[in-house]
Amino acid sequence: MSTPASPSTNSPRPLRERLGKYVDLRIPHFLKTVPAGTVGQCALDNRSTETWYADTLALMVSKIGVAHYPVFRFSDGEAVFTVGFKFPPVPKGTSPVVHYIRTFLSAYIKHRQHKIFWSGTPGYGYETYDEREWKAARPLFSAWLREISEEGLLACNFCRHPEPFLLNNTLPFVLDWFDQNKIDLTRDNYAPFYFLYGMLIGPDRHLFIRDRRLLIVTSLIPEAQAALQTYFENEGSRSIEFLTISRSKSMFDTVDLSSLKHKPDVVMVGAGVGAANILHQLKPLNTLCIDAGYALDCYREPHRKGSRIFTKPDDELCQMNSNPKLH
Repeated sequence: MSTPASPSTNSPRPLRERLGKYVDLRIPHFLKTVPAGTVGQCALDNRSTETWYADTLALMVSKIGVAHYPVFRFSDGEAVFTVGFKFPPVPKGTSPVVHYIRTFLSAYIKHRQHKIFWSGTPGYGYETYDEREWKAARPLFSAWLREISEEGLLACNFCRHPEPFLLNNTLPFVLDWFDQNKIDLTRDNYAPFYFLYGMLIGPDRHLFIRDRRLLIVTSLIPEAQAALQTYFENEGSRSIEFLTISRSKSMFDTVDLSSLKHKPDVVMVGAGVGAANILHQLKPLNTLCIDAGYALDCYREPHRKGSRIFTKPDDELCQMNSNPKLH
């Protein structure tokens, strides 16, 4: 693990001002499974999300095998990692008093989320850092995010959701944190979080998988790795290699690229918040490196598709789960 450079530029107008508009989030191949008006994305301009998606897709594909281009997803776990735990919104039909008492007892007494960072659940990515580790990793994380913003793409879940959502409460604090750490968002380096679900799980996934040499960097038991191997072979990948990292401490992991047999065309990473560290270390590969996360789980366990919004494309509408999660 190496440390990226310090900030060198000044931010423009505050992000709270620049991201003050919402655009209807519409993603090709997900127009039926996610109806119009479901999600509003914080945007820098009035460009339609269909155009935004096409521009982002073309840019990512153009980087394959050409230059280091890291793509990192920023959602609720990353928000907690940066600004700390905040009380989530009150669910509809729930007493505010009951909600806040239960949340306090769970977050502060049982799980000590003001002292210990954890993200995910057992059986799915489960990242944990104690108070000392969290404090040590925060400045590294901010530097890696700044580096990604300068070299690649930040896919951020800065949205208005129809149901209570953690980032509804934390977003202003997160945007201020971006400004304080000189992480600028522009038309060229900012995209919706859900674009990556659409690209990697919908029909456009073939642009990244078919006839590509793939490198998968994540923590896998042998059965899960075998399932991914089979999936990618069936999808027509040219070759598949794996690099294993720890299950819960990816923020401090080091990857060894010297063992690779082939130079990959596309790298997919599943490492939670620590994907920022992994992406930083993949620079020598000079290609597109994607924080793929949940998409990898959908590849190896197809029943997961539809359990989150924008993970079941329109051509699979009849199999759609009735209540997809918004993360």
